[in-house]
Amino acid sequence: MPERKKYAARYADALEALATATHRPTTVVNLDGRYAIRVELEFSRFALAANTPGGLSADPDASGTWTVGIHQDGATDPRPLAAASSAWLIDAFDAAFEELRQSANWIVTDIQHGELAADPDGENPPGR
Repeated sequence: MPERKKYAARYADALEALATATHRPTTVVNLDGRYAIRVELEFSRFALAANTPGGLSADPDASGTWTVGIHQDGATDPRPLAAASSAWLIDAFDAAFEELRQSANWIVTDIQHGELAADPDGENPPGR
């Protein structure tokens, strides 16, 4: 817990990049002494990102490979759904998301983005 703020300050750019790319909340989490960036996703899913196998590096400028895993919250432990690595954080996230999209774990819904919001001109009410 005490290191979360320190890692959040060190990785402010990475947190902002993922929040901007996903339009979702991001935070630094402590996973049994290893720190990672967590992105809350839809359908009880989340992504974890780290730049070393042991979690976030103490040096955010250290060269390394970002690994992003997408997981499903479960009754006991989260279930991994997809993972990818890249030298760049957003590339690793995009690759993990694409792996999920191509898998049997992808969830298809009938709702389209913006469908629940009324058109400001009133021409397309919600549900149409």
